[in-house]
Amino acid sequence: MPNYSGKWNLGEYMQAVADSNWPFPDPTDVTFVGTGTGYFPNSATSTNITFPSGTQAGDTAIVVQGFSGYDGSGNPSNESTLSLTPDSSTDYQWSEAGVGGQTNYCDTVYVINSLTSGTITGGYLYLTTSNTAQVGTYGVATMFIVRNNSTPSVRATQIPARANSVSGTVVSEASGNIPTSGINTSGLLINVQTDRTGSNIYSDTVAPYAGFIKQSEVHDVSGGVFSQPCYKISYFDYTQGGFSTMRTRYTQNSNGDYYAAHSIVISV
Repeated sequence: MPNYSGKWNLGEYMQAVADSNWPFPDPTDVTFVGTGTGYFPNSATSTNITFPSGTQAGDTAIVVQGFSGYDGSGNPSNESTLSLTPDSSTDYQWSEAGVGGQTNYCDTVYVINSLTSGTITGGYLYLTTSNTAQVGTYGVATMFIVRNNSTPSVRATQIPARANSVSGTVVSEASGNIPTSGINTSGLLINVQTDRTGSNIYSDTVAPYAGFIKQSEVHDVSGGVFSQPCYKISYFDYTQGGFSTMRTRYTQNSNGDYYAAHSIVISV
């Protein structure tokens, strides 16, 4: 160890830096303010998504809509509209069977770079749809409010249909891949998984990967079930843990796992 009261040579200085882990890493320079959720009741034309407490002017809003459009012929597109014109809107297609299956569903990520005080005063954003039979019956959405990052990076991954297991079994499995570019290495990774078999009950993964935020309203209409479990982890913890994908953990529901899921991973 170097003599802290005397002069250091370069070797002693570098060893002291290594021993002290200086500069101490800040797991995130982004403030995660909170979430809001919404879902379309049966054959509805709209759903409200309330701003979480603490939302301020200048914050970034990211809305992930699961099942924003449907087309049983294999060409789904967004059939929904956000009440506030977003700075960006990106659609992602996926199938109920996952990789290699019939493409039926569209998910959409809307980003509002900087909320105004007037918008926040209104209390909520809302989604409308022209397809009340499908989107207006099964659609779910989660809004994330973050501070100090207005340029999120997004990647979508299809999760194939899972093998059925005994009701009550706890399943921990790989979820989505993280973005390949634009990652904020001092920020957070958020995983939003739209689940076709939505009555699975999601929970925290095993430490240190515990990052469960919430599971949005389980939406079960005539046996069609959608939900959106959401997880977050700092990029620092993700890399320190040596993970290759995001992770989820759920308790198997009594109906069985016959459908796929779709992961949206966002770097903020």
